[in-house]
Amino acid sequence: MIDGNPNKRIVKKQAISWLFVVLYGAMIFFVSSLSDPVPLSPPDIIFLDKIAHLFEYAIFGILIFRAVHLYTSIKKSFFITIFIASLFGMTDEVHQYFVEMRDADILDWFADTMGGLIGSYIGLTIFKGDAFE
Repeated sequence: MIDGNPNKRIVKKQAISWLFVVLYGAMIFFVSSLSDPVPLSPPDIIFLDKIAHLFEYAIFGILIFRAVHLYTSIKKSFFITIFIASLFGMTDEVHQYFVEMRDADILDWFADTMGGLIGSYIGLTIFKGDAFE
């Protein structure tokens, strides 16, 4: 049965969108907590770990953009998404500083931020026309 109350549908959509953000953020935090992560970069592929950060945070950026865009304009959503992704990336690097056999890397944070920017831009193009304009 389809619920006819549009407010309930909006609240449900918002809750589901934020649930995806929280679950994905928890996954990032969990992987960052591993003291002996699987090596990501074969010796012949330079900066593969940075590319992985970029891709990981681009997905995160899309999820954040979708959740934020349900509340505000597309322009504000773009910048808020980049801020949230960058802040999360920074706190994740600080967290890794305290994990055995891990370290904080400003270039990882930069890759996280750029991934958030790319994800925000993808979100902007995908969700243009949804919610608030």
